[in-house]
Amino acid sequence: MGEFLSKRKRLICILAPTVFGIFYMFLSMFNLQQSIWQGESYGAYLTHFDAGQIWNFTAEANQPPLYFWALKAWAHIFGRTDFDMRFMSVFFGAIAIMFIYMWVKYKYGAKAAILSSLLLSISPLMIRFGREMQPYMMALMFVSAATYFLQLAIDNEQKRWWIIYAIVVALGLWTSYFTVFAWLAHIVYLALIYKKKIFRKEVIWTAIIACLLFVPWLPKLFGQLSARGTGISAISLDALVNYWSETLLYREASSTSGWPLVLIILASIVLIGLVAKYYKQVRMLLCMIFVPTIVLILLSLTPAGLAMTPQRTLYSAASVATIGGVTIIIATNDLLSRKERRKKVKATSQRQSKIVFAVCSVILVLASICGICSAYELGSYNFDTKQSYGANILHKNIVTADNINDTPIIVSSPWLYYDLSFYDTADRQTFFLAEGQEYDSNLLLPIKNSYFGRIDNLDKFLEKHESVWYVDVAPAQGDLEFPRDGYMATQILTLNYSNSGVEYEAIRFIPE
Repeated sequence: MGEFLSKRKRLICILAPTVFGIFYMFLSMFNLQQSIWQGESYGAYLTHFDAGQIWNFTAEANQPPLYFWALKAWAHIFGRTDFDMRFMSVFFGAIAIMFIYMWVKYKYGAKAAILSSLLLSISPLMIRFGREMQPYMMALMFVSAATYFLQLAIDNEQKRWWIIYAIVVALGLWTSYFTVFAWLAHIVYLALIYKKKIFRKEVIWTAIIACLLFVPWLPKLFGQLSARGTGISAISLDALVNYWSETLLYREASSTSGWPLVLIILASIVLIGLVAKYYKQVRMLLCMIFVPTIVLILLSLTPAGLAMTPQRTLYSAASVATIGGVTIIIATNDLLSRKERRKKVKATSQRQSKIVFAVCSVILVLASICGICSAYELGSYNFDTKQSYGANILHKNIVTADNINDTPIIVSSPWLYYDLSFYDTADRQTFFLAEGQEYDSNLLLPIKNSYFGRIDNLDKFLEKHESVWYVDVAPAQGDLEFPRDGYMATQILTLNYSNSGVEYEAIRFIPE
């Protein structure tokens, strides 16, 4: 392998990151058209507004605006289907893999970069959250780029790399607040290598530049923290155990059994054993894995109560895959060099080192494959509530059952409106019944303040339509009742969202 790489070094350096990025995109493109869920549909709905309105709505929703600006631009260029808009996350994931490849190659060599990129491209969490219309992959891209630029700044001591690093840090913060834990990991790493010289001027100026670039959003951030806190549950021992199981196998520990359980145990032994021996050589990756975890544990003791969920610190999960590839290569090279120092036969030492490389790699790859199968099996769903949704199926069933193309769909639930309105077409629109609605969440402000898709006067709306579809949660007994008298049901459709236990009814009503 070494001879092959040395002869084709330049070609591989160009092709390898691109190949792994394309390979990751190929694996992630499956199920992109599975029904979106509320976290995604909220972001998709925001793309109907201009940049200033997105700024205001995200400020009220405890989120920075950069991802939603990017999503709006992406939708304008490539389209507004679920596949088109979700593919933006897949694209950012591929770019993140390329940056990680470049960083690993720069620090550890081409072989480590190839193996790490392979493990990263088949990481279950990378594939799972690459298929979601959320800021996770965009944040990972900025963290990966910043890690690479930080390494260049440390080694080359050129101002331009520190400035680029500061800009990328700020972009990460404009994308997701959770990237702040990655920057803390970088600070810890700088403290480990610089020690008492950590407060050198380039480090201080980098921090100042990054903070200045984030200053325009600070008033909004302070308002969010003082008014509402985080709204995320606290860490528990189960959450930490599940974090590790979900990182390697994309399954909660309680549902892991059989061969997947054996693989996660073996993979854990391989990772922990290798890292324990070569920890000095992988300090950056260790900081990226453990600093966010430790900080979140400490924060869980406060009223804020932040939770350790893999998607919010996806860069930590990516570091787990990366550290696996790096330490396997380090261990293999170390075994080979020790054998040679002892004047053993070179062929024998190479064979034994290859066995170590193969066994460790196979264990991690098999664990990843099991995790990918879990990701495909479970599909896209709300990772916090463990509920999946079927808005696309419900909308498709209405279209199939209807014989009048322009029959409008009315929903009384603003959350369901987010989901169903995403699938609207020119001849099939969903409307939200705003009468008497209580907007009990700041995520509903875009609906409250919008002028499209709202029904403020149902009677005037009904005067323009001979029939309507009315959709809501099915009652415990009987069928849905229309909010106005004098209407009778002609068609009834039901849909049980697969694992949430929630059944919806769609009923076509006409005047009696």
